[in-house]
Amino acid sequence: MIQADRDLLLRLLSLPTAGPLETTAEVHLWEAMEVFASAAAGIGFRVAHLAAPEPSVLRRPDVPSVLHDVGPEFLACQPSLVLRLGPAEPAVMFNVHLDTVAPFEPEGFDGTRFHGRGAIDAKGPAVAVLAGIRAAVAADPAVGHEAGVLIQAVSGEEGGAMGTFGTRPLVEAGFHGGLNIFCEPTGLRNLPRCTAAMTASVRVDGDDAIDDERIEATTPRCCSGFSPSTSPPVSPHSARSAWRACTPVSCTTGSTAAANCCSTWPTTARSRRGP
Repeated sequence: MIQADRDLLLRLLSLPTAGPLETTAEVHLWEAMEVFASAAAGIGFRVAHLAAPEPSVLRRPDVPSVLHDVGPEFLACQPSLVLRLGPAEPAVMFNVHLDTVAPFEPEGFDGTRFHGRGAIDAKGPAVAVLAGIRAAVAADPAVGHEAGVLIQAVSGEEGGAMGTFGTRPLVEAGFHGGLNIFCEPTGLRNLPRCTAAMTASVRVDGDDAIDDERIEATTPRCCSGFSPSTSPPVSPHSARSAWRACTPVSCTTGSTAAANCCSTWPTTARSRRGP
């Protein structure tokens, strides 16, 4: 990794870019987009688009409900960027998102590993895309001349927005290629397709806990449409007992019944669908 790429990643990690769905703190996405575009210019990229989305993108029936009542300032602080190198066709497009989840974590590099919000998802991949394209341009004169390259650097991926005001408007505006690669941490696997997604909202009473830490608290427990008729078993290996402790309930999005979660129960108990 060259020094310029290391410095770029640390600079991006130093900017808090969690959006308004994640935090009430100041959002530095405009600055992050400009820093990224400046670095890409050194390879030969030019800015084809840098703007906040139009309010009309949220007036669609398939937009998540969390976006229905946001004000104009919500979109104003969440721009998206398109960079272009070479011709429009044929072209390959890379999509990365520079927004992150909250809370912000200070950036760092210990000589081996980067630390900070977005180091893996997805500021690190954004810097890796530039490094890869730089190497491709140096290795093959056709890259950027006979074949074009687009980079979408978007907002609106985290927090439940699901790309509806980041990626989708750019694709609909024609900023895509014959091959489109979305850069997300996959364990270096090539995933040639995606699935549909749904965001559920539940509300429960009690003390919360992060989902990968077992504590003695009134934690929300989810059992895929089942609620515990007795207390969850203490042993994580009591799958049969855990299953028998569940009875069917009527589940609707946002219902408290659907919020009875067995996150600390065995996977075999969570995945069952019948008595």
